[in-house]
Amino acid sequence: MNYKTYTPCSVSCSVYLFMIFSFLLVGITIAAFIIASDLLANLGDTTCDFENTYNYLYSGTPAGVSPAWSGVSNFNNFANGLATNFPNSLPLLNGVFQSSLYDSLTSNSSSSSLFQTAMVFTCPAALAANTVSCPFADVNTCINANNLQIPIFSQDYCDNNITTSASSMIQAEMQTTTQWKASL
Repeated sequence: MNYKTYTPCSVSCSVYLFMIFSFLLVGITIAAFIIASDLLANLGDTTCDFENTYNYLYSGTPAGVSPAWSGVSNFNNFANGLATNFPNSLPLLNGVFQSSLYDSLTSNSSSSSLFQTAMVFTCPAALAANTVSCPFADVNTCINANNLQIPIFSQDYCDNNITTSASSMIQAEMQTTTQWKASL
């Protein structure tokens, strides 16, 4: 070991640097404790407090607290009050479809009756005439090597012989309406 490498100046500089960093660390620690104690002292006065937030979720926020929450308990009381006070005098659907008014409306076969007017479905045949451009880059891959294509859906839209067409499904629904009424 060589004693000449350690001079009194280098040792004292190292000690001074260590003391400066130690005092700096102690000062930062004291400041952190002061800030933390202030935050903890004021925590009960803020709405960010966990206990207050938990209570607000159940019972709602007091007046003046923002954001204002209704609270689960208040909503539950509202729902119970609504269920209790719901008007029980509303007619059931079954009663509506068995009423004489409904029978008179649906059995009126005159051409000017509301029921017959509603039962008329004229399929928009103009849809079948609409064309779309060939979606492929090569026109030869489209039907008849034509750029203007009529979609199969449009062609079948008004065909009653195709069970999945709009016209066929609407006609079928119109025929089962009386069966639905009778099943009630």
